[in-house]
Amino acid sequence: MRYAIVVLGAVVVGCDEISEGEADSGLAAEVAAVGGYRWHDARGVQVTEGPDLVTFDAQGHLWQIDAETAKVGGLRVEQLLYDANPCDTLPRLDAPPAGMVVWINVPAAEVHSEVKGYYVRADDQDAEWGGYGAYRKPGDGICRPVGEVESRWWIYFGGLLALPNPEQPGWLAPLHPEPIE
Repeated sequence: MRYAIVVLGAVVVGCDEISEGEADSGLAAEVAAVGGYRWHDARGVQVTEGPDLVTFDAQGHLWQIDAETAKVGGLRVEQLLYDANPCDTLPRLDAPPAGMVVWINVPAAEVHSEVKGYYVRADDQDAEWGGYGAYRKPGDGICRPVGEVESRWWIYFGGLLALPNPEQPGWLAPLHPEPIE
């Protein structure tokens, strides 16, 4: 049996069985059917084990690892959510898992204070299920209506805790998976 690891950016989005023809065509990285795989840097140093490129810091925060740069960082916030156009209510964002670090770069005009850096959802911050009628991509200032109100899990932007920049472990890019024999 052979398996394909589907990588989107630095996040592994799936692992599926593939045929011999697909494996031989070089469409995907191979891993052992039993045992899984580990991520290594360009020198062969083990970075992490398993499908996700993530690491924990001493405080228990979960950081992403970028496969191309071998740098530790946060999950990028792609949009801020609002009740309706003109985006003048308290901003919200899609709820990351508790403990997962996010990277936010938002000009002051969009959230009433400059926000650039790493943030984490507090362990006791509950996500809410609800709708939003407009969104804004951080940095462009354009409020976009969504047509129909969409519902999803979200948290208030103001409830995130600021974190210092992460320490970089010094891995040599790029990272690659290797099967566990």
